[in-house]
Amino acid sequence: MRTLRTGCILLLVIAFGIPHLEAQTRWADDVRITDLSQDAGSPKLAALEDGTLYVACSLAEVSSAGLYRSDDGGTSWAFDRYISSTDPVTPISIVAVEGEKLFVSLRADLGSSHELRVWWLDLTTESTGYGVVATGNMSMQISGGTLCVDDRDYPDNWRVYVGYEVFDNSVLDTSFRFALSSDQGGTWTNHSGIGGVEGDYAGIDIAYGNGILYYIYSYSWQFSPPEIRLRKSTNRGVSWGSNLTVETLGIASLWPKIVAAAGEPTVVVCFDDGIQNDLAVRVSYDAGLSWTSANPPNDPDEREL
Repeated sequence: MRTLRTGCILLLVIAFGIPHLEAQTRWADDVRITDLSQDAGSPKLAALEDGTLYVACSLAEVSSAGLYRSDDGGTSWAFDRYISSTDPVTPISIVAVEGEKLFVSLRADLGSSHELRVWWLDLTTESTGYGVVATGNMSMQISGGTLCVDDRDYPDNWRVYVGYEVFDNSVLDTSFRFALSSDQGGTWTNHSGIGGVEGDYAGIDIAYGNGILYYIYSYSWQFSPPEIRLRKSTNRGVSWGSNLTVETLGIASLWPKIVAAAGEPTVVVCFDDGIQNDLAVRVSYDAGLSWTSANPPNDPDEREL
């Protein structure tokens, strides 16, 4: 878990493009976000370009998640609202479209079944709502639910994407799927999408940048070494290219994370390489066709995203 937390922090540094990484030598003291009376968990962070920060987290005392907001860059936080639900929900991912909407993907536990939902907040009118992306049960189990948007490429016609996994207990097989919303989260269209047959798959993430939708995951099979694999779509998920190998590993890795630049084909992937809990970072300057190692902040060829 320490490695995964470190990976998330590193990706935030890369994704928000801090100009001089070598100057960032220390972190400020911890800042309390939630009230001590709340047993909170599964925090997810989003930032707007104006510096507003949002954290969505689960709250054990109520059948809702909570949304917290900071207007001063994280120095102080205030409770914003409940992410309302009549069922226990756990935040999975959060993403914002600047000045328009905030989206949070959630797992809702319904007893014998469960749902992948995407809740939204209109940043202008303060109205809220949610849509159901997929429903699972003990036979077909839904997991994951990472969000991304393509508003940087399509500011007037943007879409929201969510990637997730479906595990079929009858054949012990995992398939990777995604859904998209073209009406700002009102309705969702599911696609069988990415594939996934024999082998062990774990940890998906998605990103959109420079006209490409990326879908990354880890893969292992008994007759081949574990890999971090990447699929990409240049037509907003209508079709997908073949598997691209980001890294071949000696030991299986979990939960790769990806960020993509706008306006250039730069992509950064971060993952646990499975060896002594080391964190690995790979950078591609050609949209995933070739990869180089990156060790920020000392990489002389570092680029901002």
